[in-house]
Amino acid sequence: MDAVGDFVVTWQSFGQVLAGYYDIYAQRYSSSGAALGSEFLVNPVTLNTQLGSTGGSFVDESVAMDATGDFVVGWQEYGKNTTGTYYSGIGAQRYQGRLWPVRMRR
Repeated sequence: MDAVGDFVVTWQSFGQVLAGYYDIYAQRYSSSGAALGSEFLVNPVTLNTQLGSTGGSFVDESVAMDATGDFVVGWQEYGKNTTGTYYSGIGAQRYQGRLWPVRMRR
């Protein structure tokens, strides 16, 4: 929650981007509970994790916000890469102010 009471909610959505897989979405809200903008996809959609013959899911999300409204969403990801090897890892996306994404770290 920021200094004026605005906040962000995150959740997992099944099959919204690619059938059979989970993705992380978020929605920003005002202190009165009114939605600010639309829900948005947080995790990346990349060849090695979701497209083609390979697949991966993004789960166990967590969000933290500072007093100025900047926030970060973290998650766990797992799946099978293009060589057929199973993998797991963590990722995060940082946002400044009103949903301006900052370079993502994976």
